[in-house]
Amino acid sequence: MMWAQLDFLRMVLEKGYSFIFSDVDVMWFRNLMPHFYPDGDFQMSYDDFLIRRPEEFDQLANYSFSYVKSNRRSIEFYKFWYATLLPRLQLRSRMASASKASP
Repeated sequence: MMWAQLDFLRMVLEKGYSFIFSDVDVMWFRNLMPHFYPDGDFQMSYDDFLIRRPEEFDQLANYSFSYVKSNRRSIEFYKFWYATLLPRLQLRSRMASASKASP
């Protein structure tokens, strides 16, 4: 299922659409757009958020909420992420590996 979801979201990006992805159990009470970095390509939530500097990726990524802009970097990241999926690893571990290896 995860492979199909990532491939579908990559196709959405290739069509030129940016998107906000969230789990169905997330409820929004306010406009989220002012909280995103204007120059960020890919923004997502992290578990145990203790990042002191933006370049620290020691935290496990949590894909239950993300904002992705449609551009070449994001599309290539989704292709890379799709290619690195291994059935025996959990999604969060794969995302952490992909975020460290991505250019």
